[in-house]
Amino acid sequence: ILSCSDHVRAGVLERFPELAERTVRLHNGVDARFLAVEGDPGASSTILYVGRLAPEKGVHLLLEAFDRIADRHPEARLALVGAPDFSPKQFVDPFDRDLLLRPLAPWFAKPAAWREHLRALAARRPGRVRFHGRLTNRELPPLLAEAAIFAFPTIWQEPFGMPPVEAMAAGLPVVAGRAGALCETVEDGRTGILVERG
Repeated sequence: ILSCSDHVRAGVLERFPELAERTVRLHNGVDARFLAVEGDPGASSTILYVGRLAPEKGVHLLLEAFDRIADRHPEARLALVGAPDFSPKQFVDPFDRDLLLRPLAPWFAKPAAWREHLRALAARRPGRVRFHGRLTNRELPPLLAEAAIFAFPTIWQEPFGMPPVEAMAAGLPVVAGRAGALCETVEDGRTGILVERG
């Protein structure tokens, strides 16, 4: 039985401890085109996020943080890549145990309102936040090459989290939530910085 992370494997074994000898972790691989990205993070002032624009991904927190730093860093820009694809709340927090996700529960039933909420947060800094929408892997390398830092403020316990791994493969420093498998893939203080969820 293959799991994409030790985090997922631990969840399987919590439920089915008798499968311990048959369960192994195999991290996801990265498309080679991300390794070929030639960027210069030190020459950029763009913060990049790639992922679903869903409540559990913490994009609202990134927008709030950007609003707080924008005056001190007038050259800073925020690029958001992804579509507002929602997973059912039962998938994100099936047993309603995560206290940080509870305040977001009403948004799961209102995707259109959530999109408007994100747009309202972005409007605080006109012209400095750009929503790129859904892009293919083929379209991501130029954005990674133009970025200074990759931010992934997820709140939910990520089973793996491909975008930060792709960003690290492209040579970008990463700031990510200390959530799920991100603690396995982002080496705090070496390949990025892990921050507490929320």
